[in-house]
Amino acid sequence: MVSLAFALAASGNFPVLILSLLWNGCTTRGAAVGGTIGLLTAFILTLLSPTVWTSTFNLGPAPFPYSSAAIFSVPAGFLAIWLISHFDRSSRGAIDRAGYAAQRVRAETGIGAFAANEH
Repeated sequence: MVSLAFALAASGNFPVLILSLLWNGCTTRGAAVGGTIGLLTAFILTLLSPTVWTSTFNLGPAPFPYSSAAIFSVPAGFLAIWLISHFDRSSRGAIDRAGYAAQRVRAETGIGAFAANEH
């Protein structure tokens, strides 16, 4: 269960955090879809692993031979974010790309963060 928790956390969060902070082409749609794909891939591969399939459910040989799914699900999340963001031609995607520079400056220096924003 600990392996499942770490695989889910790494696959759903790590690609989204890294690419949204460091890549100016990342869009909201790409982050949402990529995080979901990483999360689902980790969950499904963990269920098909020997730890769950064979040891817990006693269903015979496991279809997925590795005990940790993160080695496949994290790259799946990165790839999905890149693909979806790269082909996202929506107006929201253009807004996301245009706002990256200001977001980066504000995140790293604090310039422009003098007061709370109204919601």
